[in-house]
Amino acid sequence: MLKGTVFVAALAVATAGPQEPDRQTFRTATRLIPVEVIVHDRDGRPIADLTAADFKVFEDGKEQKVEFFQVNVARPSAAAATTTLGGAGGVLSSPAAPALGAGLYTNRPNGAVPLTATVVLFDRLNTRFEDQVQARAEIVKFLGQIKPDERVALYVLESNAIRVLHDFTRDSGSLVRAIARYRPQTSIEQQAADAPPPPSSPIGVAGVDAETEAWLQQTTQMVANEFLRRRAQNALAALETIGHHLAGIPGRKNVVWISSAFPLSFADTVGSAPGAPSMATTFSGPLMRAANAISTANVAIYPVDTSGLVASYTGVAQMPTTVGIGRAAAPIVNRGTMAATSVNTDVMHEIADRTGGRAYTNTNAIGAAIGKAMDDGRVTYSLGYYPTNQNWDAKFRRVKVEVRRSGTDVRHRSGYLALPLEVAKGDSALADLARAALDATAIGLIVSSEGSNVGIKVDSSGITLRPNGNTFDVAIDILIAHSMPNGELIKSFDKTLNLQLSREQRDQILQEGFTLSRTVDIRPSATALHVVVRDAPSGRAGSVSIPVQKTPRPPL
Repeated sequence: MLKGTVFVAALAVATAGPQEPDRQTFRTATRLIPVEVIVHDRDGRPIADLTAADFKVFEDGKEQKVEFFQVNVARPSAAAATTTLGGAGGVLSSPAAPALGAGLYTNRPNGAVPLTATVVLFDRLNTRFEDQVQARAEIVKFLGQIKPDERVALYVLESNAIRVLHDFTRDSGSLVRAIARYRPQTSIEQQAADAPPPPSSPIGVAGVDAETEAWLQQTTQMVANEFLRRRAQNALAALETIGHHLAGIPGRKNVVWISSAFPLSFADTVGSAPGAPSMATTFSGPLMRAANAISTANVAIYPVDTSGLVASYTGVAQMPTTVGIGRAAAPIVNRGTMAATSVNTDVMHEIADRTGGRAYTNTNAIGAAIGKAMDDGRVTYSLGYYPTNQNWDAKFRRVKVEVRRSGTDVRHRSGYLALPLEVAKGDSALADLARAALDATAIGLIVSSEGSNVGIKVDSSGITLRPNGNTFDVAIDILIAHSMPNGELIKSFDKTLNLQLSREQRDQILQEGFTLSRTVDIRPSATALHVVVRDAPSGRAGSVSIPVQKTPRPPL
């Protein structure tokens, strides 16, 4: 239940000092479509001397006018200040962020980072134990060789969590120590998907024995399919969460996804009776939505197939099925109840193509793959255009970039979903951000929490200011919630704040941001407080999770 004061937006002076408004952060209702482009020569070397006149951009085959152009070249900076992170003690090369006072929390604790940033995501959810062992050894070998100007973070994907083993650092020794403490472990979901049917106990009646054997096969397949579905959903949600988390970092971000992945589709049995019909279950829709969120945050996925590191596994039971999305479907043979590893590379190629990355399969060189992903971020071109097609129909639009220079390899995201300007609101969207393992950073937040009083300072650079005559409209979705020991999320406040600003108020918000405050009820047994702010027109979001401080009981 809500109590206390009415929700207010304080447009007075915020904590940041005054500065000249940055007009580049001003956004209107007409959306600029960003496209990050990598251009290499025939030998794979980045090309850094192109100009705006060298590029042509097409959307669904129609040429678009390039309205924004920028060359991004990552260079080491010896003069940059360093900020120490928690956990493994990593450092970021960036201007030191101002220290926060007691009781203040932020989703951007370290300010900006260099133009290139690479996350190595070790996927224990979708990778067999023996593959994890070899992959971990290859990662350790590579991390010991990173260059002083390379910034790397190390994440691990578990069954239902993303663990940050080490945030961005250029200290190779610290990264090696972090992963050395983290051992491979068997994925329950992977093991269940690979398990063969249990042996049957024949009774000597041919018809009954055959029916029992068929039922065991069918039931085992149904269980395996459920675990496969869970693996795919959790993995795609994790990649999307990482995209939201990295959105506030300027420039291109690379995520090297070290995994055995999962098939894009599989034959799903309808019913448990022997001979029950089957239908194709596909993850193409969730993959497209995840890829759209990831690429919009300027994150490229570089999947690396771990199955190339060890000898192929031969399963006990083999069951034919058909798998394939975006490519010609082909009959394959399951390993136990899990589709063969080679088919899992479909999802790797698909998400790499959609985000502007590159998939590495059938290779033992994990270190080389990580190195190539990092090299891709050294020289990039940021392009932007206003699409001539202003019908936001939620359909996929294919983007193609051409370079007026022969012998070049051009890579970028393959397109985007033309979602309506007002992002569809659902009870789950903000709640998913609150539950996410990592904070979203596209909108910078500083949150204060003292008892039942919650204060939020919002960085205006992520907020859409839409002209409306002589005023400017702002629409912000706000969720304040707390989580319980059993994982339940209790909403204390869930509203859309609509503001109409004068030109003076707009200028002040551009300078200083703005603050929001609310008095909320928090249950005594709550474990964490969650604050989510989302720009309604664009879908950009910021979130902060705060552990709830327990007030000690007075002595009797």
